[in-house]
Amino acid sequence: DRNAAKMVVDLYRPQRWKGRIFKYLARLIVGTGIAPRKSGHVGLAEKPLVEWLEAASKAGTVGFLGCNPVHGWRCVLAGVLPEDGSRFVAKLGLGEGAAGIRRESEILNAIHKTHLGVVRPISLDGPTGAVEHGDDWALLRLDHLPGGSPGSMGDPNVAHLLDGWLDDKNTRLGDHAWSKGLLGRIPAGAAPDGWHERMHSHTIRRALVHGDFAVWNLRAVEGGLCAIDWEWAVKSGVAGIDLVHGLRQEAVMVRGLKPDDAVEWMMREAGGPGWAGYLEAAGWAGDLRDCLRLGLLHSHFHTKNDSKELLKV
Repeated sequence: DRNAAKMVVDLYRPQRWKGRIFKYLARLIVGTGIAPRKSGHVGLAEKPLVEWLEAASKAGTVGFLGCNPVHGWRCVLAGVLPEDGSRFVAKLGLGEGAAGIRRESEILNAIHKTHLGVVRPISLDGPTGAVEHGDDWALLRLDHLPGGSPGSMGDPNVAHLLDGWLDDKNTRLGDHAWSKGLLGRIPAGAAPDGWHERMHSHTIRRALVHGDFAVWNLRAVEGGLCAIDWEWAVKSGVAGIDLVHGLRQEAVMVRGLKPDDAVEWMMREAGGPGWAGYLEAAGWAGDLRDCLRLGLLHSHFHTKNDSKELLKV
């Protein structure tokens, strides 16, 4: 089904030129019909547990986009429901990967009504809410967001989104369990004298933390941006984490900068006028290097994006 195939291709948000060429060729192949259509459905001996997904599978209107295996056995499904032509996106987790899907469902159910720019989980019948699951699998159905992604972290809408996730409370990093645990990943002997004491003494605004904040996890919607992929989220984290992780992803994965150049670029971008208001409200004004250090610790230890060399710089 060409419409379903185009939809799956458009879930891929390339930032570098090789990815953009790949996406262009994929759309060309789908649109011109060069790729042959091979229909077929493998029947199961027992009744499938997710009837709406089975219906799309039988109609040939469902496809998948693979995800990072470092994050577990999870993939993204997308397609068109044959009965009404509506589009769907769902995340499937298998085995140990199912736990992350259940966690994301719980987070989204808790925050999508209280915070702007959060993708909405589709409510399903039954006590499990938006997630359907068995003993070794979980399936989360979400709104399909067709809008494009911002070109860079410098887009004013990105700062506006993070502004909206700031809490009205401050916290001392040494008294905040999440940030204290993150700082504790660096042993005392591996940091300069006084580093832990200084980091613990910072008083920073609490904030909703997305956790894997990057331009490709943002979609344009009416009135601004909406973020997807919330499996690393922290409802009551500290401000600045998403800014630093987003800059890190753009510097390394989009711009392909070496560690020295990447840190210089991150410092320059974060220190520019576009982020001045956010950093001041967050409590990081004048402490930009420490803000980068905390954010890179999150990137390295929580989301498994190797940032050892960036932290050395």
